[in-house]
Amino acid sequence: MKKRAFICILLLIAFVFSSCSSVASDSANAASNGSKISSPKKISFLAVKQANGVDEAAVAFAIDMLKASMEDGKNCMISPLSILTALGMTANGADGETLKQMEEALFGGKTIEEFNAFYQDLIKRITNPNEGVVAFANSIWYRDEPDRLKMNDDFIRKMQETFNSAINPGDFNDKNTVNLINDWVKDNTNGYIKKIIEEISPDTVIYLINALYFEQKWAHQYPESNVKKDKFHTAGGDVNADYLCGDERLYIHDGDVHGFIKSYEGNAFSFVALMPKEGVSPEAYLSKLTGKKLLDLLKGRERKTMWVTMPKFKTEFEASLVEPLKSLGITDAFEPDKANFKNMAASSRGNLFVSDVLHKTFIEVNEAGTKAAAVTAVIVSDEAEEKYDVHLTFDRPFLYMIIDNQTNLPLFIGILNNPAE
Repeated sequence: MKKRAFICILLLIAFVFSSCSSVASDSANAASNGSKISSPKKISFLAVKQANGVDEAAVAFAIDMLKASMEDGKNCMISPLSILTALGMTANGADGETLKQMEEALFGGKTIEEFNAFYQDLIKRITNPNEGVVAFANSIWYRDEPDRLKMNDDFIRKMQETFNSAINPGDFNDKNTVNLINDWVKDNTNGYIKKIIEEISPDTVIYLINALYFEQKWAHQYPESNVKKDKFHTAGGDVNADYLCGDERLYIHDGDVHGFIKSYEGNAFSFVALMPKEGVSPEAYLSKLTGKKLLDLLKGRERKTMWVTMPKFKTEFEASLVEPLKSLGITDAFEPDKANFKNMAASSRGNLFVSDVLHKTFIEVNEAGTKAAAVTAVIVSDEAEEKYDVHLTFDRPFLYMIIDNQTNLPLFIGILNNPAE
C-alpha cells in the first residue's frame, strides 16, 4: 500500500454512533462530580437502536464539522460526540430562532427533546462492567454573583438529570477558578488534555464543558516484530515513520476510497482508516462525503484477506469552533443582540450569547491500541452594558485640543506624532 495521507475515522466511529455504538459511562457520576479517572471503571456498550434519526443526523454532523474544521495538509481531529454534548447542553437553554438553528445544525431538525431522549438512551445501554474503558463527564461553571446572574432552576435540573452534569458556582474574579476548571479537564481526560482556558474574561458568565477519555487495546495486537520503519509521503516531502504491519479481514471500498476496519477488545468499538485513490487528498475526498455515504461505506464491509501497513501516530488538535458552527447555520447564538438563551439564565448586564466554543483533542495509535481524549467548552458571556456605535483607536498621529465648552475656542491645540518623545 502506498504510504501517504489517509483518513483516520476513529472518533467519527468510536465516538459518534456509527453503525451504531453507544458512548457513555456509568462512571459519569463520579467523573462529573470532579473525581479523577486515572483508574476509570470499565464498561461495555450495546448498539443504539436507530429510533428517531438523531444518530444518522449525528453522523452527518460529524462529517460536516470535520469539513468545516480541516485545513489542507494539516492534521485535524475532532470528537463529534463531545461537541454535540456540550452544544446539546447549551441548546437546552436556548429558545426561539436560536434553538431552531441549533436543532437544525446539530440534530438534523430533530427537537431538543428527541436529542435528550437519545442521549439518555446512550447512558442506559451500559450493561457489562467488564469490557472497554471510556470516561465521560459534563460540568457547568457559572459566575456566582446573584445581583448579576440568575441561573434558570429548570435548566440546572435538566443538566443534572439528563446530562449528569456537575454544577459549580464560582468566583470568576479569582484566578484560582481558572485552575479549578483546568484541573477538572485534566482529571477527566486522564491527564492528556491539561487545560482548556487561559483566563476568565470579565464578560464571561457560564462555561458548559464536556470531557471524554477513550482507551482500548486492539483485539489483535501488533507484535514488536511487525513494527517497521519506513517513509511516509506528505505533500511537503517524505518523513520517517514507524509502521504497524499485520493481516486484517474487514475491507471497505467505493469508487473513490478503500480502507479497513480493525476491532478493539470486546468488539464494541473499531478503528477505521480510509485511503483515497491516487492523486486525491483526504480533504478533497471529504468535500464530497456525506453522512449517508459514510454509513453506506461502513455497512458494505467485506471479508477479505489483507496485509495492512499503517503508521503509528500521536497528535493533538485545538481550535475555536465558532466559524465552523456558523458555516453550518448556527449564527444567532453568537450574536449579542440576537441570541436567545432565556431558558438558561438571565443577566442584569444584558443579553446572554455564546462568545466562543473551544475544542481540544488528543490521540495516540500504537501497537497496543488507542488512547484518545477530547474537551469541548462552550463559553457564554453577557452583553456589555453599553453598546458602541463607533470604535475609535488613536494608534497613529492625530490632532488634539482643549476647548472652552461655551465658545469652542481652543485654549490649546496641537499634533501628536510620537507619544514616546
